[in-house]
Amino acid sequence: MPEVVSRMWSCVLRAAAITLVCATEARAQSLPQLRDGFTASAGIGAGVAGVQCPACANGAGVSVYARFGGALRPDLILAGEVSNWRRAGTITAASQSEVREMLATIDMVAQWYPRVERGFFVAPGIGLGILETRISDRTTGVFYRSGVSGGYQLGVGYDYRAKKYFSWTPYATFFGVAPGHMSGITGSVHGNALQIGLGMTKH
Repeated sequence: MPEVVSRMWSCVLRAAAITLVCATEARAQSLPQLRDGFTASAGIGAGVAGVQCPACANGAGVSVYARFGGALRPDLILAGEVSNWRRAGTITAASQSEVREMLATIDMVAQWYPRVERGFFVAPGIGLGILETRISDRTTGVFYRSGVSGGYQLGVGYDYRAKKYFSWTPYATFFGVAPGHMSGITGSVHGNALQIGLGMTKH
């Protein structure tokens, strides 16, 4: 498991380097940063999560997002965003055949561009958070638990204009589920994840 986490962190660091390079190049681009009307964005990246519950474990996995909204002003977009992290967990018993975990948020997001002529943005949001864990055991059967609580996120990114109304968007988002209860588990559960990756944005 430490080797898997190490490899995933290596991917995360590479993605961060790509983000920095793209943001630097974007400063010199000639295409204008137009924001008007409907916007849509989606991406995939590496995710590292910490989940606190008796049946859960921390680790690295795959993370994706999708965001849909509209521009209120050239420097402000209001949108709904779904972020999702999942992983195949560590099998801790000989009878276990599969362990899967999922952490997701569904948030209302304010995507703000401090300088309207640039592509850099900050995207805080609040909404709902979901935690799920599923363990398939040949002896005891399938153990499935889920919980819903408050969700939150804070993201940053840069719209690197490839065309007038299309951007490549390297991003980093920290999102999580506030303390709550999971069915069949005593005590409070919560978790958060950091995802870094590359998205595509339609302006």
